[in-house]
Amino acid sequence: MIKQINRGQRKSGEFLPSLAALAAENQLSVSTVRRALDLLNDIGVVESINGKGTQVLAFEQIAAHCDFSQPIYRRRLTDFIESLHVCACSCRAVVEQTLLAMTGAQRNQLLELLERLYAQQRYGLGIYGVIGILAEEAHSPAIRTLYAQLFQQFLWGYPLRIPKRNESTEAQMQARALTEALQHFDSSLFAQLLENSLIQDFKTAQSQLQKIGVSAPSDFL
Repeated sequence: MIKQINRGQRKSGEFLPSLAALAAENQLSVSTVRRALDLLNDIGVVESINGKGTQVLAFEQIAAHCDFSQPIYRRRLTDFIESLHVCACSCRAVVEQTLLAMTGAQRNQLLELLERLYAQQRYGLGIYGVIGILAEEAHSPAIRTLYAQLFQQFLWGYPLRIPKRNESTEAQMQARALTEALQHFDSSLFAQLLENSLIQDFKTAQSQLQKIGVSAPSDFL
């Protein structure tokens, strides 16, 4: 569900379908869906409103509604930062090889995703969109499996990636550089830029988690 929200498939302000509809859609029990919605409420992605249903919150509202004191979520944040560390250490070769093996249609799909996020001024989410596509399109089945697991853990860091009202010029320049590298099919440059962005994101998240007392890798390997 976070993935759908992240990709804009469920819009902010939109009310989610009923528990029964979500259970049928995802082939889960109603009790499982209810627990999932409870967790999404805890991390501020949605808000359940009596008599109305469960509403997707605007991206800027998430941090204010996130309960960082919940033990289960603090454990998930540890999973997030450790997975981000692994990905930042390994992504460059994986990204370059995957882009070289992609068809034109697959590259266009990735470009469309980046342009959609940037049009919403969500520049920092572009790198995670790339990892999500890699999890689906990487040539190696082992890489697809590994990156799919890493991507799932990244979603727990969603409340930490709240953009500033006017996101920095640097972030916009990084986003533009990624897009241009992809448009020119420069796989090597694209992979280098993505690696640099992930390293910077790791360091930022590391600092944020230390402030709330969540353990994180002490340094970038």
